[in-house]
Amino acid sequence: MSITLEDLDQYESLALAATQGPWECDALELGTRYNIDTAEGVSVALVAPMPGDRNNEERQANADFIAAMNPKTALALIGQLRALMQ
Repeated sequence: MSITLEDLDQYESLALAATQGPWECDALELGTRYNIDTAEGVSVALVAPMPGDRNNEERQANADFIAAMNPKTALALIGQLRALMQ
């Protein structure tokens, strides 16, 4: 996959429009393992439980990845990539 400067512009727009990071899974430790919150506990993304779900390990890995790839992180990566591409 190649990323273009136009792609970076789109990703930057999305990151700027999103709730700013950092984000965490269950920031207030309420037992909502897969919900993404700001460090202050403001909900960013909510995941409803799925009856019979057996992918808890993968679901937790996905939530951790999404939380880590918050707008602050994305904007830093975009800036570094843009500088390298120009």
